[in-house]
Amino acid sequence: MEDGTIRNNQISSSTDHNQDLLRPEFWSREGRLNNPIGYFATSSDQETPPNIWFQVDLKSDFTITGIKVQGGKLGPPFNFNEYLLTLQVNYGDSVDSLAPINDGNGQAKVCLYTCSYCL
Repeated sequence: MEDGTIRNNQISSSTDHNQDLLRPEFWSREGRLNNPIGYFATSSDQETPPNIWFQVDLKSDFTITGIKVQGGKLGPPFNFNEYLLTLQVNYGDSVDSLAPINDGNGQAKVCLYTCSYCL
């Protein structure tokens, strides 16, 4: 994703549905690793954390061996740091068939992240 092989139209998120967004850091396409703008969920998304999502359509079957995430600093007028604490990965052939990766007990696997260095 970082190198642009995945095109902007393959990336979507919960903030795409908010038509009032003018700041680029709320655009899904900015959610690429090491992008100086970065992607941030909107405050309306954060009021209902289960509804925050970021999706990449790989267009065909792939084996994913890892996921990298990073935090960022949201500039004026907001001036705060933001970073991911948990992540649940869902997969499927269509939006309607998405299902979580499960642990050995059939429960949705949730990855926990710690922030060793926050901007």
